[in-house]
Amino acid sequence: MSFLRNEYKPIARLLFTYVFPFMVLYAVMQVQLSLKLIEMNDGIAAIDPDKLVGEMGGIMKHLMFSLLFNVFVQSLLAGAIYSYIQVYRENDGLASFGEVTQRLFPNSLKALAAALVVTAFSLAGFFFFIIPGIFIANTLSLALFVAVFENRGAGAAIERSWRLVRKNWWQTLALNISGILIVYLSSIVFSLPLYIYDIFNAPPTGAELQLDNLPIWRLAMMGLSVAVSSLFTVVPFTFLALQYFNLGDPTEDDIT
Repeated sequence: MSFLRNEYKPIARLLFTYVFPFMVLYAVMQVQLSLKLIEMNDGIAAIDPDKLVGEMGGIMKHLMFSLLFNVFVQSLLAGAIYSYIQVYRENDGLASFGEVTQRLFPNSLKALAAALVVTAFSLAGFFFFIIPGIFIANTLSLALFVAVFENRGAGAAIERSWRLVRKNWWQTLALNISGILIVYLSSIVFSLPLYIYDIFNAPPTGAELQLDNLPIWRLAMMGLSVAVSSLFTVVPFTFLALQYFNLGDPTEDDIT
């Protein structure tokens, strides 16, 4: 955490310049998804099968696109923070913004390739049973950093992550859980005004929530809370970078 405390200003500039605009787009997508869910709920209440089926199809497409876009945003975030760490280490604690920017997009593409494979494996694990999903997600959690820092392809990055994490699987899981909790708690904090509003403006018992009842500011706050809390994902990414260095610098013995 001392790294983030000391370097938060240039990191914040980097994230707000190149990553936050895409987080805002993702937040807009999440608000649209919430509106679609409300519309689907209206279809259920009206017992309108045709409307219900149509809404379900649209929601599934929206969910899939939202998932893929979120993978892209997280890969861009990983590329940004890991490029900064890369330059920071190479220059003995001095990170040039221009040099970081030059590496950001190539590194983000490497992270994206690894993230797509990791996401596919993790979803497959969660689909069959939650425990395999947790095991796969944790074991492959260093793949994005390996792809960037060691300049490896997706397959090699996944193999390398597997070999690194198995040395200290439970500690890596604890770091992942800690990072997830930080992101989750930040989301609760930024969503607190919405929770308070909903408590005092809940529809009467038995009444359905209508789109017309939602003020514009509430929709804006929904999106803002998603976008701002997403920035806190930099914390678990930093945890994983530190875990990578804790497990040892790359050696050929680890990958043979």
